[in-house]
Amino acid sequence: MSASLEATAGTSSPDVGGLRSGLSNLDSLALGETHADDRGNDSRRIAHIDEMRDWLSGGPLRWENTLYNPIKAFVSYVARCVEAERERSINRDAIRRRILPAETVDYNPYGADDTTRIDIGLCGVTFDESPTTISKRAPYHRLLAVVEAKVHSSDSDKAFPQLYGYIRQMFQTQHNLRFAWGFTICGNEIRVCHFGSDKAVSSKPMDITTSSGRLSFIELLVNWSVCEEHQLGRDPTIGYLPDLGCWQIDCPNDGARGFDTKPRCYYFNTVVCHADRLFGRHTRCFLATDIKPMAKVTDTSPLVPAVVIKDAWAFAERLAHEDVRNEIKLLNKIKTTLSERITPEDDIIYPEIVVGGQVLFTRNGGKTHDNTDSMYRGVEFASDMKPHFRVHRRIVMAQIGKRLHTLNSVDEFITVVGDVMRCHNAIFQHCKILHRDISDNNVLVFRQADGIARGLLIDFDCALDTSLERLEAQRPEMTGTLPFMSINNLSELSVTRTVLDDHESMLYLVCWLATLGIGDSERRESKDLEKLPIARWRNGPADSIVWAKKAHFGTENSLLTNITMHFSGKKSSSDDKANDTNDNDTDGDDPDKAWLTDFARWGTKTPN
Repeated sequence: MSASLEATAGTSSPDVGGLRSGLSNLDSLALGETHADDRGNDSRRIAHIDEMRDWLSGGPLRWENTLYNPIKAFVSYVARCVEAERERSINRDAIRRRILPAETVDYNPYGADDTTRIDIGLCGVTFDESPTTISKRAPYHRLLAVVEAKVHSSDSDKAFPQLYGYIRQMFQTQHNLRFAWGFTICGNEIRVCHFGSDKAVSSKPMDITTSSGRLSFIELLVNWSVCEEHQLGRDPTIGYLPDLGCWQIDCPNDGARGFDTKPRCYYFNTVVCHADRLFGRHTRCFLATDIKPMAKVTDTSPLVPAVVIKDAWAFAERLAHEDVRNEIKLLNKIKTTLSERITPEDDIIYPEIVVGGQVLFTRNGGKTHDNTDSMYRGVEFASDMKPHFRVHRRIVMAQIGKRLHTLNSVDEFITVVGDVMRCHNAIFQHCKILHRDISDNNVLVFRQADGIARGLLIDFDCALDTSLERLEAQRPEMTGTLPFMSINNLSELSVTRTVLDDHESMLYLVCWLATLGIGDSERRESKDLEKLPIARWRNGPADSIVWAKKAHFGTENSLLTNITMHFSGKKSSSDDKANDTNDNDTDGDDPDKAWLTDFARWGTKTPN
């Protein structure tokens, strides 16, 4: 990650990254040493200049908080000049917003999932909004960028890691965030940072004590004031409707006619999966309906969801015909094939796609495919540092499932496992599609109208259509989630992945859930797993996880003493009987625990 920060975002040019100033008369914003720009005797701008005078002159700084007010004053000064320019401009609509700082500094924004405090938050405020719409402590979902300040220019290595944590929170709370912006301001040096799906890139330092450094910073703020929404990192195909109290989202429909198929519109206010990591697929899932609410959505008048929408940035090939991992194509194949080949008597529940496609947005009057090439437009990477190619896809699914912790009993869990494996086998047998990512996130509980729990297999991002695999020899890639990956997968052997790898993953899932506990009443805290041998399945490098799994499943006795004796159950004292390996004594009087123990034993006897 640190290497990626050596890349240059090129913020000193008003055209870099698709940003354009659209303004021609802002020479005075270079803030020359005379500070002569006081048109109209604007007392607020003059006060801003006085506030930042010492910082701009390179005066000594003793404390971090002495930077806060000068930084806020600089941003506010530019905003005042942008407002004045808009008043004089013939094309006022070309100036869309001004960038303003939140009033409070060094605070924990609303929506945070930890106690860390940001130094300064910046927001984009349109001219239809009053600056007072920014609360004194602007919440994470309102922020355009976060500033991490340090006293010395040599402190950037300390500033970047803190900034990463703040940006993660922005991705988690902003459902329409494609990429994020942040600043490190260390002493008199400013760096603007761009956070995409796989890379964090930083500009070269802008020295605020020089005219060129100030102008570079000003150009960026002005660019942000005039650019289109997608250039700020926002997805224009998702928007909040304040009058209705819900979100609107456009879902593309890549059918036989390609990208020209008209998208479908849905509405949601329930998010079941947040993009809570800094890098990766940034998967978000929304419960939605295609019926537009007639009045504002409230607790007493809620939306009734009919579908689940998955929004994610998946790995892809640049040439669509070469992409054998396109989840939308795979799901369409599953739907078409299984609808023809299975009967109601087969009683198989499989994921049913409604619509799906690659997200498009309008740019300069034309349609642009949302992918990492457009996300990092204008950023120059060294050849060995280019980000993975990802595409922004959106999929609407018919079934709405819930996480495994909502199970009420071991019987329900076994039913879910059976359903998922029968679905998995049917998909491989009839469609030649191998899932390759069996995990606790991708196995859901689907409850029928009568309340009966069924199993639903989701997320075919890592799946492969084996009938389309290229003929030339390839080293199989490592895919999946660490605790549930097969030994073959973790070892990155040249052996081809098969259904047995997925069966092995399901065995690990059974042991994992049995240890964690089935249902809330028996559920252990995740931190409690750290005390048990099973924790070694998710901690450390891949080769140590391979060693642990081989040791745990090498013999029936090692399975009993390391894994099954720690299964959660009514007789919890069994966890303390490390020397108790007798079959009957291990399971005590808890039939559920005994059932799961026998189930795990049976799984190890399956050929692998």
